[in-house]
Amino acid sequence: GLARALVEEMPHTLRALSGGLITEWTATLVARVTACLTVEDRRRVDEALSDKLAGMTDRRAEAAANALAYQLDPHAFVTRGRKAVKDRKVTVRPAPDVMSYLTAHLPVAEGIACWAALDQAAKSLKAAGDDRSVDQIRADTLVARVTGIDPVVRGFDVELNLVMTDTSLFGTASTAARLAGYGPLPAPLARDLARTGSPRPDLQPDQGQDTTGP
Repeated sequence: GLARALVEEMPHTLRALSGGLITEWTATLVARVTACLTVEDRRRVDEALSDKLAGMTDRRAEAAANALAYQLDPHAFVTRGRKAVKDRKVTVRPAPDVMSYLTAHLPVAEGIACWAALDQAAKSLKAAGDDRSVDQIRADTLVARVTGIDPVVRGFDVELNLVMTDTSLFGTASTAARLAGYGPLPAPLARDLARTGSPRPDLQPDQGQDTTGP
């Protein structure tokens, strides 16, 4: 779809991409935000950006294309925005170093409201003397407000579906465990998770719940 749009409707953006002046992601962003326009209006946006794209960051290029698209066809732009609300969702995927990315795709007002609430809470706690970084407090506050459980104080009551061998559980083997929705988990971190309810080094065994059972 991107190739067809660039070749047939956006020659200036294609030329900038072919000449190495912009990245493929920049071209993708410009094509995506102009997808709601007619072919003629899309070509107008492409021409208007032709001398500017080379010096723009991804964010600036997307913003400029958005502004031009709105000027040319406000109705189509607003209609697309209202339809996009139906695509709101939350996803999770693995990240390096046994971490995860939890992503919320939300309407702009709701996304900004969530961020502002987390940021305000984090800065308030930091000002009161909390020794965690502001980023760490935001992350911990998000977990606490979503699950109802403060991850710094205790582990989780929710079922995580952690599967591991008995020898890995009791520390006599290093066979990786498997966490549903994530994948392989190193045995030592899996034991931390079973012991405290969280694979975090800053939690002590008595802070979490005894999830190992009899």
